[in-house]
This record gives sequence, C-alpha cells and structure tokens, in this order.
Amino acid sequence: MRSNDHDKHQSWAELGERFMLLTRGRMAYLGFLGHPEARRFGALTVYVSIDNPFRIRIGHGSWQTAHMIVVAPETRHEIVSGDRLIAALLIEAETVAFEDLPAWLRPCSDTREFDAQIRRLRDAFMSLRGKGNDVAGMKDDFDRHFFGHPLQPRKLDQRIMSVAALIGADPGTLSSADDCARRACLSVSRFLHLFKENMGTTLRRYRAWKRARNFLAHLNASSNLTDIAFDIGYPDSSHFSHTVRWYWGLTPQNMVAGSRGLAVSDHRAD
Repeated sequence: MRSNDHDKHQSWAELGERFMLLTRGRMAYLGFLGHPEARRFGALTVYVSIDNPFRIRIGHGSWQTAHMIVVAPETRHEIVSGDRLIAALLIEAETVAFEDLPAWLRPCSDTREFDAQIRRLRDAFMSLRGKGNDVAGMKDDFDRHFFGHPLQPRKLDQRIMSVAALIGADPGTLSSADDCARRACLSVSRFLHLFKENMGTTLRRYRAWKRARNFLAHLNASSNLTDIAFDIGYPDSSHFSHTVRWYWGLTPQNMVAGSRGLAVSDHRAD
C-alpha cells in the first residue's frame, strides 16, 4: 500500500467515522469489531481490512491472515482485527444466486488474487465516510456501489418468497409452521421441504437469524435492552442475550457499548 493510502486510512480510523447501512437484503458496516467469540451469521459475509490484515479462522480450521475474506452463511468463524475498525458487508443468502457470484465473492476463495476488488471495496467504504445517516442516499444502488454491478438474485418459489419476506420484515409474524404453510397454501410437510430447498436453511434458523439481525437497527436506540428484546420478539432477556451472542459472538451489552457514536441508517422497510 502506498504511503498516502496508509495516511488516508489511518486518518479515517483516528476520526472514528463509523456507520451502518441496513436494508432488507444488505448491510454495510464500518466500525469497531471488538473481541467477539465464535460467530455464525445467516448471511454471506465479506470482511475487508482498512489497513492492516486481520486474522480469521473458519470453522475449526487453521488461523489465516487476510485483507479480505468471504464467509458462507451459517458458518462458524472467529476473527481478530489488525486495526481498530473493520469493514463488513452482509448479503442475505436468499437474495443472491450463489452459482452466479463473481469468483472473488465466493466463500473460501483465495482473495490474495483479488487486489483490485479489495481496493474497490475500501474506496467504496471511504466514499461514505463522514456522511452519517446520509449514506442512505445509495441504499437503492448498494450492489453497484460496492460490487460494480447488481448481484444476480436467487430464483425462489413465489409462495416461499412471500412467506420469507413477511418473516424478514417481522420475525414474530406467522409464528408457526402451520401459519406459514397456510399462507403459502401448502401442507406443513410440503412447505417445510420447499422452504429449505429454496432458502438453503430451515424455517427455524431463518427466523432466528432475522430476529438477531433486526437487533442491529436498535444498537444506538435509547430503549433499555429488556424493552428491545420484547420489541423484536424475544420471550425474555435471557433468550435474547443467548441468541445475540450465538450469532454475533458478543453480548447485547457489548454491542451497544461499541456502537456509541455509530450512524445507523435503517432502511429494512423500504
């Protein structure tokens, strides 16, 4: 990296210009990583270093050092940042055709071959620095901004898509498999089979991930964590804390503490 690039990234970290853009199918985050335990996102995840490489371990494999890595959905991983900040993109699994992804966006690719793409992603994040909630201006052009073109959507059964969209918007709706099957005009067994075939995960895991994901919109809310837990559909604060820690590798308290000053643009309903 050239010295002026180093200075540019370093000044950004020092300024602490952090943001999260959250849409129905995407998330862009530039902020603190903290010290997470193992995490398991329900989305395709792209980590990008700002300056120094990070260390990551996929599953129970060996630790590796990288400037960018793509992690498959529902894959256990541990990460340690080489900088104070880290950049990450989350692509909801049901929104993209994995077989049509460019080589550099495929999980476990050797990203050392993709220097140009790493620079592009860094520049894409850099262009949003200091804009705060104004990053929402590019929410409708998310893929083009970060990837250079729209990602090919996954082809889904319309009946499954309609149910998945309702759960994604409000994981508390259609609270049972019976409700979902009735909405899709299918038997329960047929619905569950088609759901897993189309979505690549079970109904239970899909709902649990969407609920944990919805917590992101509340990271800098003024409500207390117990109220937030009930608002997003958890039966109690213990279940809430356990689930958040399972997915994000951090307690809700640590996530909120690390998000002070974070500009959160929530556009899940758009």
